[in-house]
Formats: sequence, structure tokens, C-alpha cells
Amino acid sequence: MIQGGTYRGWELHAGTTANGGSSTGLTVWLLDTYASNAIQVSSSVNVLNNTWHHTAFTYDGSRTGAGIKIYIDGAPAAATVTLNSLTGTVANGTAAELNLGTRQNGANHTFTGLIDEAAVFNHALTPAEVLQIYTGGAGSLLQP
Repeated sequence: MIQGGTYRGWELHAGTTANGGSSTGLTVWLLDTYASNAIQVSSSVNVLNNTWHHTAFTYDGSRTGAGIKIYIDGAPAAATVTLNSLTGTVANGTAAELNLGTRQNGANHTFTGLIDEAAVFNHALTPAEVLQIYTGGAGSLLQP
């Protein structure tokens, strides 16, 4: 996600209270222009409790909050849609490349904790695939 201006891009954030997010849960943003052209989906399941958690989200391309699914420890998590008006694009070219643990160039919202085995897939994972990754690691989807 670009830090500042339109904030175009996407983000999986732990512990934000913006727009009704949970201070200990996960929030997913897909943004063309914050907050008028954006989707925000949040789960209140506590992932900041000093315990390892497998976290994942999927998006089906529908431009709706219902198209985002959040998973914690292999299971779908109840989630609330608080922004649901994406009509533009989240693509930002090279303005904000993929960052782990922070926003563009370490600009803001730095995650304090440990991250292990990050993966990005070229399709929306099914619930069964998320569970498979939780139990066997991201490489388990590549096994015959």
C-alpha cells in the first residue's frame, strides 16, 4: 500500500482500530482511494496474544467486502465489512512494492513480532487449501 495520498494498494494489518477494526484482530484493506473507494474487512479474533497464529486472507475479485475471507489457524474467521465501495483499482505499479511487516518503505504501521513462511498465490484459495497450508505449510499445495 502507498503511504499517503490515496493509499492505493492492499494490506493485511494486525491490530488497527481504524473504521471499527479490532485492536487485536486482523483487518484487510483493498484501496483505490482511502476511504471513499475502498473495501475494509475486519475480524476480532485475537491474533496479538503472544501465540503463533497462521493468518490468511483471500479475495475473489468481486469488488465487494463479501469477496474477502479471513482465516485464522486454518479456519474461516467471522468478519465485519466496514468499507464496501471499491470501484477503482488497487494496482499501484511499483509505487509500493510488496512489504512484509510495514507499509511502503517502512513508512508506517510497523509490525512488532515474528513472521514465518509468507506466500502469495495467483488464485483465491479454497477453505480446504487454507487448511492444507495451515497443517502442512505453503509448499504442501505444490506436492502431488
